[in-house]
Amino acid sequence: LIQVNSHQVDRLGVLDGLRRILAAEGPRGLYVGNGADCLRIVPHSATKFLLYEQLTSLATASLHAHASPDVAARWQPLLRGVCGSCAGILAGTLTYPRDMIRGRLMVQGHVGGQLRWRRYQGVVDAARSIATNEGVWTLYRGWLPSFVGTVLYSGLKFGVYGALKDALTQSDMEPSLLPKLAAGAIAGGVGQTVAYPMEVIRRRLQAGDWAPHVVDLPSGRKVVVRPGMTACVLGLLRREGPRALYKGLSLNYIRVVPSVAISFATYE
Repeated sequence: LIQVNSHQVDRLGVLDGLRRILAAEGPRGLYVGNGADCLRIVPHSATKFLLYEQLTSLATASLHAHASPDVAARWQPLLRGVCGSCAGILAGTLTYPRDMIRGRLMVQGHVGGQLRWRRYQGVVDAARSIATNEGVWTLYRGWLPSFVGTVLYSGLKFGVYGALKDALTQSDMEPSLLPKLAAGAIAGGVGQTVAYPMEVIRRRLQAGDWAPHVVDLPSGRKVVVRPGMTACVLGLLRREGPRALYKGLSLNYIRVVPSVAISFATYE
């Protein structure tokens, strides 16, 4: 809500936001879009981790076959980052429509802003309504900033986590649960800090900001203008300033750091 709203939520704190959502929608309001998120995260995480393992295994084998152990060790962090980015891009692209639907479900309603659409009744209703009223390709609106953000976020997340895990590993002993949680938390925090502006841009585009509109040309001809990532960034900077690109970052740490820490530790 903080990411997509340009006025009312500027000074909204975490506790105040929770109170307002509870007052407007009750406890269920805190879980709006969770069903869509579960439908997204299961295939997304499965695909991402599977591809990461396969790509890293192939790249590491190739690196060790053509380079000395010392050279291979120096290139390992970069290799993990590149493999993580590739895995994240493919997984994100395959599941992006579900992320779009989740975003719409999360920001609908009157809490923190105006009601932009009729209220969706669920995941299927939202998908049908968006595809029918706005076109099927709207389900991929915001994909480009998501692509850029994924390159940065997934690459840094996997790269930093792998480097920290290597540093924590003593001899052939795997690090215990607590160090793994700490490594995952740091990796998630670093990745999110760098990639966060793309997250804000993606949410703005998903929510309908800078939506396609008709423009009358001097010749009298009408054309449909479809603003994308560049128009969104420039418009956001012009209207709200550079700080708008980091709206909700502190709140996102509260969500992402434990989420990534638990995700990596459980995966291990």
